[in-house]
Amino acid sequence: MLAPFCFNVYVNDITRSKRTQLYLFADDTAILSTSSDQNIIATDLQMHLDEVEEWLVKWKMKVNVEKSQSVYFSCKFKKPPEPSLNGQTIPWQNQTKYLGIILDQRLTYKPHFDYIIKKFKAAKAQLYPLL
Repeated sequence: MLAPFCFNVYVNDITRSKRTQLYLFADDTAILSTSSDQNIIATDLQMHLDEVEEWLVKWKMKVNVEKSQSVYFSCKFKKPPEPSLNGQTIPWQNQTKYLGIILDQRLTYKPHFDYIIKKFKAAKAQLYPLL
């Protein structure tokens, strides 16, 4: 319990932007950009990632870009250019798991519900012999 708190104190001065939202929970970070223009989304997101990259260099921290994900939440099929961090592209994914919730690109929550149902069925199967 102390480690996540200490981490949050350490990253408290991480760069924030007026055009994006930054969400931190323990070592999970999400940067959100919203607009009806996908070029603005891509530009704002990349600008914030560039600022985060500078902050990481300043504090001698590293991010595992391979574990990073980007999801374009939209009903539109065309996606903006992929963001990058530390010179590595972060490809767009159809879904991501953030704080235990599976978020799909259309925000239907169907993948999350399917996951919960699968876990419930597995738990039920383990309890069945006890009944």
